[in-house]
Amino acid sequence: MTRVLLVEDEDNERFTLTRVLERAGFEVTALPHGEGALDALAATPHDVVLTDLMMPGIDGLSLARRIAERFPDLPIVLTSAFPMCRAQLDRVDVVGLRFLCKPFDPERLLAILARPRVTTGLVPAAMPSNRVAL
Repeated sequence: MTRVLLVEDEDNERFTLTRVLERAGFEVTALPHGEGALDALAATPHDVVLTDLMMPGIDGLSLARRIAERFPDLPIVLTSAFPMCRAQLDRVDVVGLRFLCKPFDPERLLAILARPRVTTGLVPAAMPSNRVAL
């Protein structure tokens, strides 16, 4: 069973995502902010992190960088209602980071989380990058 660490500050969004993921067979640890995420990852291995970008305290991008430093092989999916352009994604120095705009298709999210290490899109060869845009 795939373990997902979900970090989402909006209560309704966190509740809904948790239910959707659990019904699809994922084991979910849901947190309302990034402060406890590193402790949760240290305490229990997870297969993928799903985090919101815009959160009070530690934002999703800062959290992704901290996770990548301590758990470099852990896939991270960053979500936001605010789209990021290719240039912004290319400046994000987190290996294997994926970005998904809200609202997203639940089936697409489930497919990504089921195989978090599989790339679904590549950054153009002219711009070397470790990030994957969805």
